[in-house]
Order: sequence, then structure tokens, then C-alpha cells
Amino acid sequence: MSNPFERRASEYMRDDHGFLSMVSPEPLERFVPYAKDGRLFDRLVQVIGTPGSGKTTLASLLEYPRLSLAVRSGQPEHKEIVAMLHECCMVVDQHAVIVATRLPMESEYRDYRELPYPPELRHRLFWTMIQARAMHGWVRGIMRSEQIQAEAITFHYRSGTDSLHDAIGGHNGCHILTRASIVEKAIYNIGAAIFPIPEKEFTEDAREPYRPLDIIEKISFIGKDDTERSLRPLLILDDVHVLHPEQRQRLEKELGRRELSFARWLLMRLDALPFQESLNIPEKVDSETKSGLQHLREVVQIRMQDDERIFKKMIEKMANRYLHQMDIFARRQRSLTSLLSTEQVSLPIGKMEKLRKKIDAIQKEHQVTPERRTQLLDLINQSSCQDVDLHDDDIQLALLSILMHRYVNRIPKQRSLFDDDNDPDPARPLKVDSSIVHAARLHLFHKFDRVYYYGFQCLINAASQNPEIFLKLAAPLVALAETRFIRGKDGTLDASTQQKRLRERAREIHDQEWSFPRKEAVRRLTRGMAKECLATTLVENARNGAGNNAFGIPQYEFNDLVKNQQDFAEVLHYAVAYNAIFLKQNYRQGGKEWCLLQLGGTLILEYGLTWMQGGFLERSVNDLVKILGEQDRTA
Repeated sequence: MSNPFERRASEYMRDDHGFLSMVSPEPLERFVPYAKDGRLFDRLVQVIGTPGSGKTTLASLLEYPRLSLAVRSGQPEHKEIVAMLHECCMVVDQHAVIVATRLPMESEYRDYRELPYPPELRHRLFWTMIQARAMHGWVRGIMRSEQIQAEAITFHYRSGTDSLHDAIGGHNGCHILTRASIVEKAIYNIGAAIFPIPEKEFTEDAREPYRPLDIIEKISFIGKDDTERSLRPLLILDDVHVLHPEQRQRLEKELGRRELSFARWLLMRLDALPFQESLNIPEKVDSETKSGLQHLREVVQIRMQDDERIFKKMIEKMANRYLHQMDIFARRQRSLTSLLSTEQVSLPIGKMEKLRKKIDAIQKEHQVTPERRTQLLDLINQSSCQDVDLHDDDIQLALLSILMHRYVNRIPKQRSLFDDDNDPDPARPLKVDSSIVHAARLHLFHKFDRVYYYGFQCLINAASQNPEIFLKLAAPLVALAETRFIRGKDGTLDASTQQKRLRERAREIHDQEWSFPRKEAVRRLTRGMAKECLATTLVENARNGAGNNAFGIPQYEFNDLVKNQQDFAEVLHYAVAYNAIFLKQNYRQGGKEWCLLQLGGTLILEYGLTWMQGGFLERSVNDLVKILGEQDRTA
């Protein structure tokens, strides 16, 4: 089998059993709170995420044939999915209670906006096509899953709408399907015509009203076991960001009406939102959107990348499921974690000697006594740090260098003429913690090429809560391990090999695969941020601990960003929408409130920054605008 890490499950798993074996239920955890209080099915739901965050995979899982297969199969590997579907109130007593159909908006829907008709007519054609395909999708989904004919399916409508039933085919699934197919063909012929069809030449099927979504309430069917079951319809419109903004606004208005009885979800990328929403900037007033919806009351907005715990659980399972699709790994029962060695690689003898000479020079330059040096080494030996052996000679020497510089900075600068103490104690005690250990490792990485980026946790960090980025980074590692197994070698990858491949892949993503509006401006902004972060990270005394991977701007400045810096807000909008920058708002430090702009994981890989979060450089919005406006002289 080809390397499954090179494609997402929704792209190559057409078989339902194969698809279910690849997906993880963890993303559904985000939906549980909204399902418990009913908001998941009684109002418009917007599911928003960056490219590759799993929106389409989630929607594909919920389509009725796959959902009902997971429930009925009884296979152990599906139990977790079914349990989560119970939590989301989509399955009750081992029966599906929703029937979902997914309509991708990537096809011809946007073309209706370009037809030479009045705006209202263009919208009616667009909206009618969606309704016809939704009815078609629900009927076909039940027929395929339950192995029944359309005659066994019945549609139920809101009371008081009897006069409208005939226009949509009545109650019987067979008539519903026939009517939906006729309407779909009539509208398709108008949109696909080589030359515009005059409105007066529209067929009667295209002119007649067709609005089943206004009145539909539930769908029932008689199964092969002669039992009747009722389902709540769920319409999932995927890739809504492809539509014209005007179409999205009209769509939100149509689907946001509270009197609608069916569940409706819109799946879209983050960059489809207005800047104010995509950047989570609080509005001054509770204003309505252009579509006329009051979002806090009428719309549920769920973001796919807002829980690191959920992502880690999901990605570990997903990695092993993908890996075991390849026979060579399945036979050996190898996990991706076991393929990525975490054995630390110390510096070779030549570089160790160079490092020792450097430490001796620092000691001599700053007149650190042998006794003080011994005390600092004792301090290092008495400390401990998870995942790092502080007894490695190179780590000890790098820590000693940092501690010497800190010691010199903490002794009194002016001393009495009669003070004969050549080894004064520092004004504040020195200590060794995880942040200074990370700083020492980064110093060794940049100055002596000691490996820093390796192991499965490194992959998770670099993915920045995005499954597609994880797959892109893991793919070359899996391919290399496979090649080694084929050649009869051990497939485990050493730390040095991992780091080389990961950093190469990160650069490829930025240089070859970034394809979005303002990408050059985003590249210039992130490059400038990374260079400043790196400069402070490599200061000899590691004054900022593990270093920085973020800029912090005052929260009040960020809140006025759209109003005061429209161009910069647009660049930041796309940087956030495409995983280059992540925002952490209302971060308190130093008695102030900050908005942190943290670089994405692949940028941290490329520029060699720390994984530890919380380290940031204090800047203003004007500082960032200046970086954005500067010409890159090193390009």
C-alpha cells in the first residue's frame, strides 16, 4: 500500500469500513457540551478551522451510511466512535437518531452568483439547488444504509403546512426523490448552460416554488425488520468558504431562522470570517452581522483547533492506525512512537574539546574562581530534569556557561577597596530548572549542531494542533523507516535523522506549499519575528529562560487592531487562518494583560526556536507593522 501519511483519510478511504478504521472520535469531544444543552441541533452551527484541521473528515464520519455502519457493526475498533456519538446525542440505545447528508460547496454553487439574473433570482436558483440535493441526499443515504426502497421512507413536516406538501412531493420518499431529481435537473440546466437561458424560457419545474427545508421536521422509515424508526435530518454544508461572501451571508440568513426544525451545520475555513471574528477581537457592542444574525443567540460557533489535550489523544491513535495500513509495519507491530528514537546524541570529541575551551575562556575572562566553578557543577549535578540527562558532559558544560554568565551578572558591581573576597556570593541564588536546561540544549543546537528536534512529542508540537500538518511532517519519516525495513535494516530513526528530515520538510511547506492571500507578507512578518526571538534566545546568560517563540502586544492595542491597522489586521488574519501564527489572548504577566502572537510549529522548526510556551518579547502593534513594512535584505 502507498504511504497513507501522504493523504488524508477523507481523500483516499472510499470504503466505509476502511474509513471508520482510520478516524478517531476525539474531535467530537468539542461538540458534547452543545449537544447536552440542545444547541447542536436546534440552531445554525458554524464549524470553523484551518485547512487540514479535520472538518471534512468529521462531516464524512457523520454521513448516515457511515454513522449507522459504525453503530451496527459491533466491531471493537468502532466502540470508541459509537460511545462518543452517544455523548453527542447522535446515537440513542444503539440506534442512530440523526440522518446527515454532506454537500460540498466546492462544485458549481459559486457559479450561480455570476449568472446574468437579478440578485434575488440568482439566490433562489442557488438555494433551490441546495434544497433539492439535501432531500436527495437524505433519501439516498437511508436507502443505501438500510437496504430499503424509497417507498419505505416517510417525511414529516411542521403542523399547519399541509398546503405546501404537494410542491415538494408529499410525504412518500419515492415521490420526494422524484420531485427533488426533477428540480435539481431543471436548476442544473440553467446554471450549466453555455449561453444564459432567458428567464421567460425557464421550465415550469424551475419556476415553481420549492422550499422543503422551510417545513421539514423529521424522517421515518420502515426497516427490513418491519420496525419503524424516526431520524432528525442534519444538513452539513462543507467548504462554505468557497462561496462568494454575499452567498455565505444569504446562506446564514436562510439557515439561521429559529423556526427551522432540521439541524444545519456550515463547515468553513477560518479565513472566511471577518477579521473581527477570525482574530477573536471583542466587539464594542453586540452588533448583528451583515446576514442579520445575532451570533451569540442564534449561531453556535465551534473551532476545530482549541484543545491541545484532544489533539494529542487523537493524533496518537491516528498515527498508529495510518501506520498499520502498511503491511510492513503491521507485521512488525511497530508504532510511530517506537520508530522515532529519543536517545540523546552527545557532541563528538572534537566539538566537546572546543566547548571545554570556550568554558575555560569564559571562566578566565570573568575571573570565576575554581571553587565557584565547582559549586556551580555541584548545583547542576544535584538538579534533575525530565527527559534530559544532566550528567551528559555537553549538557553540563552548556549549563555551566549559562550559570557563569548569570553569576557574573548577580555579583555586586562595586565593592569596597578593603574587600578581599575574590569569590563573592551572588545577590540572588542561582538555580537549575527546566527552562534553563532547554536554553542550554538550544545553545548547543545552534552553536555546536547538537540535536534538539526529535521524538514523537516533537512531531505533535510541530503540528500545532493540525492533523494535516502532522501527516505532512510524518510522511518522510515513515517513508524512510519503510525503506530501511525493506533493505533488511532496523527501521528506527535516530535523533539526527529525524531532525534533518523534519526541518527540511518544514522549509518545503513554507517555500513550496504556502498558497494563500498575502503569503509573502506573512512570510516577511514571521521571519522578522523569528529572528528577534532567536537573538534573545541565544543570549549567553539565557535571561529569558528557554527563550521565546512569540511576541506579546498589549491586549488593549490588539482590541483596536482592525480599527487602527487594517492592512496589518488582514495579514494577521491570514497568518492565523493558515497556521503561521496562533493567538493567546488575555495573557497576564508583569501586572499587564497581553495578546501573544506565537509562531506556528513548522516555523519554530525552521528557525530553531524553543517548544516551551509562555516566553515572549514585549512589543507594540507599531513594532509589528514596522517588521511587515521592512524590505527583507537577506532574501
